[in-house]
Parts: sequence; structure tokens; C-alpha cells
Amino acid sequence: MRIHHQISTRALTAACVLSAAGALVFNAFPLFLGNIAGAFGFNDEQLGLLGTAYLTGFALIALLAPLWMPRLPWKTCGVFGYLLIVIASFLLKTAPTEQIHYVMGLLGLGSGVIFTLSLGVVSAARNPDRAYGWKIMTEMLVAGVLMLAMTTLVIEAFGYDGFIGGIVALYSLSALSLLGLPKNFLKAVEQHSTSKTAGNGLNRPAAMAALALFFQFGTFSGLWGFMERIGEINGVTPDTLGTLLTLSLVTGLLGAMLCALMGQRFGHRKPILGGMGLTLACVALLHFANGVVVFAVAACALNALLQFVSATQMALITETDRNGRYTVMIAFILAAGGAIGPGVLGAILAQVGFGFGYLWAVFFTLAAMALTMLATQLARTADGDTQVALACNNG
Repeated sequence: MRIHHQISTRALTAACVLSAAGALVFNAFPLFLGNIAGAFGFNDEQLGLLGTAYLTGFALIALLAPLWMPRLPWKTCGVFGYLLIVIASFLLKTAPTEQIHYVMGLLGLGSGVIFTLSLGVVSAARNPDRAYGWKIMTEMLVAGVLMLAMTTLVIEAFGYDGFIGGIVALYSLSALSLLGLPKNFLKAVEQHSTSKTAGNGLNRPAAMAALALFFQFGTFSGLWGFMERIGEINGVTPDTLGTLLTLSLVTGLLGAMLCALMGQRFGHRKPILGGMGLTLACVALLHFANGVVVFAVAACALNALLQFVSATQMALITETDRNGRYTVMIAFILAAGGAIGPGVLGAILAQVGFGFGYLWAVFFTLAAMALTMLATQLARTADGDTQVALACNNG
């Protein structure tokens, strides 16, 4: 989107905080689902449905983003999203057991609203790659601090009530970032791009980049969802596994930081393809080698690659998007990939085992690489045609 000049540092900071709040449940799924399931006595199947309910609500509001994002005032939408989150948080303590899944869906709706709003702002940054990197860094920092504080201090001292109270306090504090949100500018972007015929028809580069993000994020989510099982196969003890997964959060933060520091220095094609190539190497390592060291390297590298590649892919969508239609769908793409990937891989593992599961990961990573190459090539061609047309008009 060619609207970089409208976005201030204050607006970007507010968007990063909103993004961290919107992604908080997803980034700390084990903490949320485990405590809710323990409080209400849910079994494994019911626990899984909690996550499904949350992602369904999140994906629904994100799917409708092209309808409401360009038309409604953003600060009002943000207040509405936070209102849903606070209501859902209190209901998690007071609602009957049979209604908790609906409450999680309500929490997903509110989270989806503020997360999608953050994407609208971040996508308009002067350097989208750097902005997306800072966005993901903020998400991981907030989720990491929350998990550390809850598991070591709050829950042990105050139990489930303290958990809910801490969540409400954190969300309330992050709501102050709404003061930094800019006015809704997407309608003006749509009108401007339509007047120049850039918004008509299918934007093939942006569509292919979006599909590549869906494939790759679904693959990453599938692998990450079964990382504990993979660790068990590699002989990792539960205590060591917890330590390694915590360490992987740190490497994920480093992956996002690398994206923020690199910015657009190397474009999009090389960083994305390089990251996906390293992903293939990690999958091969898990398949052909065994042991704690192998698992530690692969787990830490995969989370770093997840954050780095995802941030760069989102930036590619933004740079090839001329009117914001594809950018506002990023939240839906992430929610859909995060929900479908683990389900598909789980079905494969149940039927034929990890060997074919790794082949599935390789196939969709290669598909994402091919789509990325096509998207970047088509974007270059389109930019060249635009420059020629402008030269002819000026002449």
C-alpha cells in the first residue's frame, strides 16, 4: 500500500501493542487452555474444542474484515473489541461449564477485532518488513512475560481467580494504546487505487503471496503443535522439553528481531526463500537424525524461522497489495492456517506416522516457495509496466 507517509511512530507503537493483545491467547495457548480446562474439569477432547472455538471466532471477524475495516471508525471498533474481551474474561469465571466454549468464541471475536486493526496500521509503515518484525517481537515479549509471571507468581498464589484477574488487568492496560490509533484511512486508499485502476480485478502477486503465507504458516503450526510428541520420540525428558520449548521462545524473538533489523535491505524473495530452505533442513534433521541435541536445534530454529518468515511474508503481501484488501485478510489467513495445519498433520500422523507427516511439511513448504517466486516475479513485472505507462503519459 502506498500510504506510508500517514503513519507516525506513535501509531506504529499503538499497533504493536494492539497486536500483542490480539494475539495473546494464541501465543499463550498452553497457559490459557490448561488453566481453563483445569478449572472446569475438561478432558482432552473438550480442551481441544476450546481452541477451536477461539479460532473460529477469531477467523470469523477476520474474514469479514474487508467489509468493516475500510468503513468503520477504528477507535470505536477497538473499544468494541476490548469490551468483548473483558466480558468474555469475566464469563470465564462465572459462566456455566456447558457455555465456556461459547465464551471462548466471544474472546476470539474480540481478539480478532483488535488484531486486525493493528494490521491495518502496521501495513502502512514506511518499511513494512521492519514494522512487522517489531510487531511480532512485541507479541512474543508480552506473551513470554505473561507466561512467566502467571506460572511462577500469580497462579501459584491466587489460583484461577488470580489468572483471570491478571488477564483482565493486562488487557485493560493495553487498551490505552487505542489513544494512538490513527483515523481510518483505508477507504481513501481504496478510492485512490480504484481511480488509478490498480484495485480492479484480481491482484495476482498479492493473492499468491497470501496463499504462500497460508501454506507456510499452516505447516509451521502443524509442526509446532506436535513438537512435544517429536521431543518424546527423540528421548527428551519432560523437564528438558519444557526448558527447550522456553528457549525456543527466545530464538523466536531473535527471528522477529532479525526481520526488524534487516528491513527491506535484501528485498523479500531472498529472505523468504532462504528461511524456507532452512525450514526444509530442519524437517530433514528431525526425520533422519535422533537425539536431544538434534531436537533442541530443530525446535529452536523452527520457531525462529516461523517468526522471521511469517513477518517477511506479511510484508510481501503488504507491498504487493494496492488497496489494502489482501492485507486486512492476513489475520484470517493466520487463524485458518493455525487451525487447519495441526488438524491435517494430526490426521496424517494417526494414519501413517511421522514419516509421511514430514513429507507433508516438505510438500507445502516447496509449494509456498514456488508461490513466493511467482508473486515476486509478477510484482516486478507489474511495477515495470506501471513505470512504462507513467512514462508514456508524462511524455
